[in-house]
Amino acid sequence: MNKNMMIASAGIALGLAAIGAAGYAVWNSKQLRAARAVKRTGKIMYQVGTALRSVAGVMV
Repeated sequence: MNKNMMIASAGIALGLAAIGAAGYAVWNSKQLRAARAVKRTGKIMYQVGTALRSVAGVMV
């Protein structure tokens, strides 16, 4: 009975490791990395635009 529990625990651990590895592979894929970069760039451009609008408003 104890041996079966160890085998079951090892199987669960390996399954979780496989799921984690697959999740990391998806997270690190080129498409998702590019999407995150585009999102970061969009946020930066929005902040730059806000700053420029503020400066333009002060100069008027």
